[in-house]
Amino acid sequence: MNTIQKIQQLLGVNPDGQFESISYRVLQNAIDNNSPIIIQIQGLLGVKQDGQWGTLSRGALQAAMQPPVPAGFLRCITSEFATDSDLAAYNKAIAEGKTPIEAFAVGDNCVGCWGTNTNGPTPMVALPPETIESTFGAPWRVTGKNKEIIVTNPVNGESIVAVVADVMPHLAHIRNGCGCDSNPAVCQGIGLPYGAMVEIWWKPVSSELTPAANSILVSS
Repeated sequence: MNTIQKIQQLLGVNPDGQFESISYRVLQNAIDNNSPIIIQIQGLLGVKQDGQWGTLSRGALQAAMQPPVPAGFLRCITSEFATDSDLAAYNKAIAEGKTPIEAFAVGDNCVGCWGTNTNGPTPMVALPPETIESTFGAPWRVTGKNKEIIVTNPVNGESIVAVVADVMPHLAHIRNGCGCDSNPAVCQGIGLPYGAMVEIWWKPVSSELTPAANSILVSS
């Protein structure tokens, strides 16, 4: 039984290791009522057992909720791209006389940088140029084409092989913190929630990760 399951057991909820709405609600009730259970939970988390649920306790709980990344994998946040709604919005804009650049502001033509249809049944991802080059070598336009990575959903452990079919903006221009875009086939294949930005683990299928790749993507 891991730390999260032990905390859930103390709270009297199902110790399934998924600290979600019910667990949070019961924990908050214990905090509001100054329950001595809080001191026991702090003991499990390795923080000062003063019964005060502050920044250190919250941070320790968040750290305990984050499963360890398997050897060889990288952790990053993914968003969804090349959806049906993206394609519909792009086509609508073009039909209204907008330029492709204007259409890209509201949607996506779902054609990857190497000319691949990213809206089909094949699991596909997009990665930043720096990530492609640190993982597969430079230049990214040559080395990244049709490379495959294993994408894992850390919540349920499901994995899928996806093709690198498009490129994201440079890392310096990404404002939402995402290190990967996953198409609907990836999301459906491993149970990622529709339209959400969530954590994934990934690694290349046929090459070793370089130190540069780790320095770019692995976060604590």
